[in-house]
Amino acid sequence: MEHAGPAFFSAPLPCSHLLALDFIRAAEQICSVESISISDSATANRRVRCRVTAIAAVGSLLAFPVYFGDSALDYLDPGREEDSNRKPSPWPLRLCKCPGMADQVLRVLDSVISADPAEESRSLAMCSLALFAYQLLAARCSPEEEALNDQLYVLRVRECFAQLLRVVKPATTLQAKSARLAADLLAVLSNLAGQLATALPQIHVDVVKALGEAVRHSLTLFKPDPKSAMTPGTRYLLCSLVDCLISWCMVLPMPGLLDYHDSHPRGLVFEAMSVLSELEACWRAGSLDSTARLASLRAASAKQHLVNHLGQFPKGLAGATRLDCGVSEQHDLDFNLGDLSQEVLNQPNTQILAIDNRLLLSLVEITANPPSDSTGAGASAPLSSATLSRAILRSICGKFVWEFSLLYCPKGPGNAVDSLLGQLSPATVAKALPDYQLRPPLPFPTGPAFQSGSPAEAADGSWEGSAKEANELSTSMGIDDAGTEESETTDFLDRLLVHIGETSPECLLAPNVPLNVPADPKDPFVAAIEEEVSQQLAAQHRLDSAHIASTRDSLLSVPAQEAPAAVQEPMSPFYQCRHLVNQLGFLTWERREHLCLLDKTAQLARELKHLDSLPCRETHKLAVVYVAYGQEDKSSILSNCRGSEAFERFVGALGWEVSLANHAGFMGGFHASGKCGTTAPYYADSTSEIFFHVSTRMPTAGGAEDQLRKTKHLGNDEVMIVWSEHSRDYRRGTMPTEFGDVIIVVYPLPSGLYRIEIDKKAEVPFFGPLFTGAMVAEPVLASLVRATAIGASRAIRSIKKHFVNYYEERANYLESLVHRFQQRDETFEQFAKGVFAPVPAEFPAGGPFGSAVSHQHQQPGSLQLDHADCGGPR
Repeated sequence: MEHAGPAFFSAPLPCSHLLALDFIRAAEQICSVESISISDSATANRRVRCRVTAIAAVGSLLAFPVYFGDSALDYLDPGREEDSNRKPSPWPLRLCKCPGMADQVLRVLDSVISADPAEESRSLAMCSLALFAYQLLAARCSPEEEALNDQLYVLRVRECFAQLLRVVKPATTLQAKSARLAADLLAVLSNLAGQLATALPQIHVDVVKALGEAVRHSLTLFKPDPKSAMTPGTRYLLCSLVDCLISWCMVLPMPGLLDYHDSHPRGLVFEAMSVLSELEACWRAGSLDSTARLASLRAASAKQHLVNHLGQFPKGLAGATRLDCGVSEQHDLDFNLGDLSQEVLNQPNTQILAIDNRLLLSLVEITANPPSDSTGAGASAPLSSATLSRAILRSICGKFVWEFSLLYCPKGPGNAVDSLLGQLSPATVAKALPDYQLRPPLPFPTGPAFQSGSPAEAADGSWEGSAKEANELSTSMGIDDAGTEESETTDFLDRLLVHIGETSPECLLAPNVPLNVPADPKDPFVAAIEEEVSQQLAAQHRLDSAHIASTRDSLLSVPAQEAPAAVQEPMSPFYQCRHLVNQLGFLTWERREHLCLLDKTAQLARELKHLDSLPCRETHKLAVVYVAYGQEDKSSILSNCRGSEAFERFVGALGWEVSLANHAGFMGGFHASGKCGTTAPYYADSTSEIFFHVSTRMPTAGGAEDQLRKTKHLGNDEVMIVWSEHSRDYRRGTMPTEFGDVIIVVYPLPSGLYRIEIDKKAEVPFFGPLFTGAMVAEPVLASLVRATAIGASRAIRSIKKHFVNYYEERANYLESLVHRFQQRDETFEQFAKGVFAPVPAEFPAGGPFGSAVSHQHQQPGSLQLDHADCGGPR
């Protein structure tokens, strides 16, 4: 086993697979408990190396049953010890089928994960399990094959997940690295959540629940005392668990996340948020434990990530390229002030607040766009105000913009509410609710709680003569009853809720479920609220009944007709924004210590622009090099301007091609000038961006200058992916560089599979899921290589002392910015004055907001939220 090496079955040896069963039997003996328990250190080290080789060799065999079938290949029968007295056969070598070969390998890997003390052995075994599960899930294409092997398929996938979920919860501190690797492997498997849903419908519940338990268990195990310091290894483990939790939450459908179970009655997403809140609380302001602070920041960024992107990624015109919003304070104003500057910040319609030193809130009041431009709902969503409030939030996760408009006006002909409700016809409502019906008007609550004994109340709880008395009262007040039929048949609240769900889908409590649909009565939270509201209604009902009974015969019981108050036009250009601040509760004394105003200087404008340029998710740049047959020197390799057809398919599957001239995402050091090429592969999800420096995409016609530029970009990447079609193995010294800590080499094989070789420096920790000797097929090659390269990049960063994650960088910058620009010795009265009027001086009537202010003719009512476009300024 030691001399054969992990690449024995991928070597160009004819019929090498015939020895597969012999290798499996040898691996069982090498990895047995008797072989592991050896006291001699030299012998033990040699046995560890041999076990690593054996695990890699048998782990590579799992590609055969996945892509060739359980019974497609023949193997040499290794024989059994009890067959030693068997009569000799004329042909000493017997060929046999082995449908259970994969199960034999899985038993070996399970024993290694459970009992092997060597970290590298357990890591290789877990990578083999994850690789097998990934290939199994991706290889299910034919319905006939699924029907034949469905039971065996489900059992194998469940076994792989059971092992990884068991390891992700470490029992001792020595198993922290294995738990971290298991979390990373589970995050890779989340890419196939759709295939998992058909095979194991409840696996997402087990995964999210196990990750939450692992976070709580790790906090208790590694930080039992709140005053104790957290080690860097614990922080890396907790961050990996959080990353895995976010990956699974982002790929699962919203109904599955919001559905409640016995173990978590509020749903998986609430379980995830509660776990993240507990991790965030592991560090408090003023503590000197910087490691715990980083873990707390990761949890805080994960919570904000779920709030802003769960069920809404990708969004906007830019898609996955932009995660945050491109709108700033200077956009959509009635006048052009250019870029973000002090003049923009000092406008009377703009104010900036800092919240808890972690969030900047810019409030800008702008003129409302036409309905079709603002909400996208066309004529069915008219705006009722001439201006709207725009809230620009800058946090550790990026910049996000929300727009608030007011729905108001007293009842009367031609007002905005009547226009809004009139345009939402029953046909529009039916179109918006394909699977639901509007609930009928609810009768007044009845029951023992509402039996006040009033003579005006009947035995069944209904009112006797209420309609007659109402008509008489309306007649005496001079109110025309021409619209009685419409008011009795139309539920205006339902129509308003439908409108909000149509124009602002982020306000929906559940995906595709309108706001006017009754809540599930099985939800304990709904039952508690319903009970409380019923008690309040019953108390008010008894008071009303007593009042009507005591004043029934009094002439004073008929109130005088009230005339609507005269409409007052708001003259402040910050009226809507301060109304919003008041409704959010920011003007209360209890929130005062959490809020402060900032000095709006020219330096603050520059710092805000720099903050907006900081990345809001993880970024990686990876080198991809093509080596043709016969190429062994740097010059010939870099002169390739195109690759083989298989290489081009591989590069195309790594990501999608983006134009460097107008690419809005991470550029990886490239520029839009065209000197580095015109296009490049790029990949992004909600948590990371990957930019690929492909050697064949970069120009080579310029001679030495282009060669130098190509060498600079490829050589500065810490992770290099090499596609080699040469007959000899690729050597690290072929393209010498100071970087290149990890080289992932892909070799095409005649069988249609691809062999993987991992060449890393000694100080780089173990990573997965691919390993030296692993064999994979083309459908999953690019995704697994990309995941392995990301794992390698994270492993390299984990050993850098001064590396700063994106959320840590943004958090430090935000805290520094607030500390430098917050208004000192600010009283509550000064704070309220700054919110009431950002610029104390009176704004001229003919100024930029003159037309906007003159159109505000309504009284404020309810708020409606409208998420701004995240693709950039409109």
